[in-house]
Amino acid sequence: MDKASPQVWTHGSENLPMQPLFIAMAFISLQDFRMKYPKSFPLSIRRLDGSIFTLAPKQTAIVGILNLTPDSFSDGGQYVHKDDALSHAYQMVEDGADVLDIGAESTRPFADKVQIEQEWDRLKEVLLALTSARLPVALSIDTRNIQTAKRAADMGISVLNLPFPDEMIENIKSESTPTDFFSSFDAIVLMHARGNPNTMQTLQEYPRGLMVEVIQELQKTANRFQTHLGPTSPTFIYDPGIGFAKSATQSLSLLSGILEFQQNIDGPVMVGASRKSWIGAITGLAVEERLGPSLAAALWAKENGVSMLRVHDVKQTKAAFTVWDNLHPHPAHAAHLLYTHHLHLE
Repeated sequence: MDKASPQVWTHGSENLPMQPLFIAMAFISLQDFRMKYPKSFPLSIRRLDGSIFTLAPKQTAIVGILNLTPDSFSDGGQYVHKDDALSHAYQMVEDGADVLDIGAESTRPFADKVQIEQEWDRLKEVLLALTSARLPVALSIDTRNIQTAKRAADMGISVLNLPFPDEMIENIKSESTPTDFFSSFDAIVLMHARGNPNTMQTLQEYPRGLMVEVIQELQKTANRFQTHLGPTSPTFIYDPGIGFAKSATQSLSLLSGILEFQQNIDGPVMVGASRKSWIGAITGLAVEERLGPSLAAALWAKENGVSMLRVHDVKQTKAAFTVWDNLHPHPAHAAHLLYTHHLHLE
């Protein structure tokens, strides 16, 4: 063999110098081998207690969902009362949530539009109580309305989660509300969606390819935001929008290819797959029976380097991550163990 052209071990489109199998196996994983991390890492997010949560490569933050809605697809009506909402929030923090994502308007298919003041009436007492409690967790506000976003920013909320970000851009263009408050957020989540909750399920055509169009549309949205917000715009976190303007088959395909999505998007990635209808479509399970499949999706996302995972079941997701991490030791440690084992066999 030509010494100038060393033998290589091929994995997908990547090439590694040929190593004995017991060494190569220790270093081969989707995270450590193929990930290229975006320039926005590490990302610092303020917690309620004043400390900083740092989102770094190879770390998957758990985002606990708190729906203050009567009609969300999974837990609608469970947390519409302040005491119930706060009890659940405190429990999620104790269970290991890094971020709490709070919303007061359902964005499930065909959900009714909520008036801005009604949305804020659902939110304000819960947000006031949580911000006063100074918990070791970051808060995210999930909203489609610029007025709600501004009020949340004024309260010191760290993350703005936009389920229909193009609607927010239209609000920015049409409203007289100043946009400088956007810079007070540490990050803005841009989720891929089309239309609105009433029309999105009719907008599932992707003639140039699902992955290509989702990425390009998110990049276009980010560029539009930057145009309006200027150089002080916060870091964008990108959500492929599982279940939004996507069939069950398309949602599964997008989650299956989440590594490709990450490699072609310029920022951290958040995924929300928990209990969604695509799980029901492929398993036949009712919403309340989807914990197991949701954990499988969570571990797939973690293994593929997703930065933030939006879940209903914080305690179970945290426990699954703990087991997973203990089954996946640091590559150098794994190489040492395999090398030692190899020596013992000789």
